[in-house]
Amino acid sequence: MKELTINISDYLTQECIENEIRTALRAKITAAVQKDDLARIISNTYYNLVFNMVDEAFEDDLRQMIIVGVKNIIENLSTYCVFREKSLWREPPSLGQTILDQAVQDNAELIEQRVKELIAGLDKEQMRESLHWQIEKVIERLLTTPKEAAL
Repeated sequence: MKELTINISDYLTQECIENEIRTALRAKITAAVQKDDLARIISNTYYNLVFNMVDEAFEDDLRQMIIVGVKNIIENLSTYCVFREKSLWREPPSLGQTILDQAVQDNAELIEQRVKELIAGLDKEQMRESLHWQIEKVIERLLTTPKEAAL
């Protein structure tokens, strides 16, 4: 196979070569940026312009409003805001819940020891009342539940 070398400058002027490159580049960009992409790019550009305008408009009173707002939210946090289990929608548990779960797990022996201390501190009357209450619940369930389900 023979190799052929052509010097494009022998056939086209520098201006013509640059125009061809621009034309090819425009065609590539146009092909890459379809109609949907163009709308997204323009929308993102608008957002960036608005973001910049908001940043420029920030003054001390806006900063203070945000600081006060954050403090109000923090003061009114509920346990749900801090401690949330993993949701049905597969959202992970909150960081507070994760820390709490780990702290409970890390202190399992301490919890067991404290429960044993509390049980040991119960007097016979407290135990008798608790046992009586549990027996009542079982009897009530057996008497009010159909025979097949109770067994």
